[in-house]
Amino acid sequence: MADGISVERAGLEAGIKVCESSISVLETVAANLQSSYSNAGSGWSDENYAKLGRIVQECVDALKKPIPGIQDSERTINEMIRILDQTEEIF
Repeated sequence: MADGISVERAGLEAGIKVCESSISVLETVAANLQSSYSNAGSGWSDENYAKLGRIVQECVDALKKPIPGIQDSERTINEMIRILDQTEEIF
């Protein structure tokens, strides 16, 4: 690579897999948390259940919050792969 920069496609592809895995785990945990709350609520609808629902929703929102940033990182890595491919064609 030019100017002492070394980038390996395998490293970039591993980064994409980490992004995909991270998104999947965050989405799964958020969905499982919401599902557990919903399942626990059958027959339970008092004020404490409503408070718990707000807490669960805050947790779900917090779990999902990093996803757009991870998706941006994934797009950036894909762009790096595209540029690497173009560079390799030239050299």
